[in-house]
Amino acid sequence: MSKNQWYNKRVAALTEGQPQGFWSKQLAAIPEKRNCQMRDAINKAAVCPNSHRPVEAESISALPAVWHPIC
Repeated sequence: MSKNQWYNKRVAALTEGQPQGFWSKQLAAIPEKRNCQMRDAINKAAVCPNSHRPVEAESISALPAVWHPIC
């Protein structure tokens, strides 16, 4: 199951039967978890397979170089 699919199913399950605009601490934690998982997957994909070193920043300039303290 993809990360986004898990995210969408979990959010749908928690908001089912709730009024529009419903929010909870558990619901707030779900995007944080997904964002950390996605950032981890991008970082793992940005490693050169032959050298096991990160790719030069110029070659992945489209990716944001943002550090997130929660991850």
